[in-house]
Amino acid sequence: MHRISVCLTDYLIVNRIIADDVREDHIYGFEVLLGKIINYTTLLFLAYINGNFVQTLLFMMTFFPLRARTGGYHCKKAFTCYLGTFVIYMVVTNVVTKLFIEHTGIMILTIFLSAVIIYFLAPINHPNLGLDKEEIKQCKSSARWLMWLIGICVLVLWWLNIIPDKIVYIVAGVGVDAGLLITAKILRQEVKEE
Repeated sequence: MHRISVCLTDYLIVNRIIADDVREDHIYGFEVLLGKIINYTTLLFLAYINGNFVQTLLFMMTFFPLRARTGGYHCKKAFTCYLGTFVIYMVVTNVVTKLFIEHTGIMILTIFLSAVIIYFLAPINHPNLGLDKEEIKQCKSSARWLMWLIGICVLVLWWLNIIPDKIVYIVAGVGVDAGLLITAKILRQEVKEE
């Protein structure tokens, strides 16, 4: 992925689309973009094979927007991130969602504790993000609003008994995000403001 990112960036520089002084920023940006494309494609492919495409979309529509606002644990290498995403998805699909379906109380506790964790810990300003004070404030506010929106949606869908087998994927997305926040805190991956 790094080589492709370098080639794309150098192509843009040679064609005078970007300046040479922002080369490293663009290489990193392309690496992130390519990593996301590969991760999303893999998850959707697995979802199609497993017959849980809609559920996986709900997980992704919950987890990825939250993750963009909350930060959390970041792997040092793109391949490790890819493997981690794959493992997390398989655990969510094969263990967590089944546990939530069988034990509703655990699901309720998970979304409640996750909401509290997100409310108090988010965002985690990872060194690669380099958020300034205003960006941190915006991320904190939007993460809280998004968490409220997700919580209300889950409550309404559960109360109306509309898609109980799919709600578990929404809650799992919130739980995974909160888990990555805690992991980043424990591993001290956060850049503190001075």
